[in-house]
Amino acid sequence: MLQKKKGITASIFAVLAVTFGGLFAGEAEAAGSKWDIHTTIIGPAGEDLPLREGEQNLGTDRGFGIKHIQERHGGYVPAAGEMEIVLHNAPNCKNGLNGGDKTVECTYPVGGRDMTVAVTERIDERSGDHRPVGVITAFYR
Repeated sequence: MLQKKKGITASIFAVLAVTFGGLFAGEAEAAGSKWDIHTTIIGPAGEDLPLREGEQNLGTDRGFGIKHIQERHGGYVPAAGEMEIVLHNAPNCKNGLNGGDKTVECTYPVGGRDMTVAVTERIDERSGDHRPVGVITAFYR
């Protein structure tokens, strides 16, 4: 009888471990999802500029990536090729971004409308991939 109780107790602990372990893993996965990379934009001097899932900090203008673009600029996310056109042709950006940890804002007409792309080469250790934060925002004016 004692062996049976030990077996049942072990089974209960195993189920609890799997259940709660799954919950905690889900939380970690959700927390890391803002760092997911959708595509990489190549800057004019070969800069590595990931377009990440990102986040929009509610009640502020702060954020980055696709979520920031969607929530702050009407839901439309410009194509990677459009962003590259801006970065490679804007007068203050076409020779290289040289921004370091700062945000660099580039504006250039695409399809007859001015488009602005803001990027940073700052690396945020929270991403876990040792790549820059990348695209902060991109929108047509």
